[in-house]
Amino acid sequence: METPKISGAVAAAIAAAVVVAAMATTPAAAQNSPQDFVDLHNAARGVEGVGEVVWDDAVAAYAENYAAERAGDCALIHSGSWEKAGYGENLFGGSAGGEWTAADAVNMWVGEKDLYDYDSNSCLGSWDSCLHYTQVMWSRTTAIGCARVECDGGGVFITCNYNPAGNFQGERPFERGLTLSA
Repeated sequence: METPKISGAVAAAIAAAVVVAAMATTPAAAQNSPQDFVDLHNAARGVEGVGEVVWDDAVAAYAENYAAERAGDCALIHSGSWEKAGYGENLFGGSAGGEWTAADAVNMWVGEKDLYDYDSNSCLGSWDSCLHYTQVMWSRTTAIGCARVECDGGGVFITCNYNPAGNFQGERPFERGLTLSA
């Protein structure tokens, strides 16, 4: 039996259809789900044996409401989540023209790992240079909720809230060698 041949025009049409189908699920939509945020946090936490976090719809609602408030200016101003709800908070801002996904935000926060000195339990450089990392890694945090909005003037604003909050002065975010579970 002979293999069917596809004309150049048919092959081009198939290729165009594949491209259109791939574009229907943009990276921004496909990589910002609750599970994406949870998986990224848990991957970072797993490196140090820190227990996993789960998605919490109430925490996410708080994040979504605040992100909606910030969509007009996308200023990286904290919401006051600790005072209002007892949540910790990390913020991320991405400039216009980028897709900016959950991975960009979480990787930036986790990238502060090199600025955290476990032995002295302090940030290197300025006192707050590693606090995004320590919040991600805070072992008593068991739930997160995150939100992403596209800014009116371009760019992206991402916020994650943490329950319970971390970053208590004098306390380590985690103990090395312990494996905790959520």
